Amino acid sequence: MEELQKLQDLELQRSILIHVRDVFLFQCYTGLSYGDVKRLKSSNIQITSSNEGWVGMEREKTKIVFSVSLDNFKLMFLLM
Repeated sequence: MEELQKLQDLELQRSILIHVRDVFLFQCYTGLSYGDVKRLKSSNIQITSSNEGWVGMEREKTKIVFSVSLDNFKLMFLLM
């Protein structure tokens, strides 16, 4: 986790590098593959009445349905 924190705190100048870093960190924190993150749509994200976030969809490779809890930190990455 220390390495991820260093990456998160890293000051980058180019917007493309910032985007790539944020997607990579989101993958690390959720366990989602790049293919699954690439296919994410707002309809896959659910916010409960108690402000809990969830991503639910079908895995691209295996077609298995899954859901991943999103804490506020992970939600921040989605909203960027």
